[in-house]
Amino acid sequence: MQGLAKNSGYSLIEIILVIALISTLSAALTPLLMKTFGDTNSYVAKQITTALKKTRLRAKQSLRPSIFTLDIAQHNYRIDDFSAHKLPGNLKYSMTTAADEVISKDKASIRFFPDGSSSGGKIVIDDGKTQSEVHVIWLTGKIDSKI
Repeated sequence: MQGLAKNSGYSLIEIILVIALISTLSAALTPLLMKTFGDTNSYVAKQITTALKKTRLRAKQSLRPSIFTLDIAQHNYRIDDFSAHKLPGNLKYSMTTAADEVISKDKASIRFFPDGSSSGGKIVIDDGKTQSEVHVIWLTGKIDSKI
């Protein structure tokens, strides 16, 4: 009587587990890779646009002015007194805003008011090849990005 032959392949469960693991890792790593290898310029412009919209919404909901501050030297921004959000250091940033909102040579703010209006301003993100711009209209507080 001959012994049972050994299976020299993988079971269906092992294959399914490997596929599930690969798909989970790819879903988790894709945003990180896009930040690193993708179009960083437009990604940062969208990030800043979203932060400005959050600041405007915060002012309207709290019925108090809310401030978005960009610190070019430190490569970060913050909303009011919350913790700073880092920005990529390989990009150049510039900001044009009302004279009252300039804190220093490398630091300025855009203030949003409870009625939705703002101090207005423009943020430019430059990667050396292309520029993205985020505009805040002072009268309406509308935020528009040109990516």
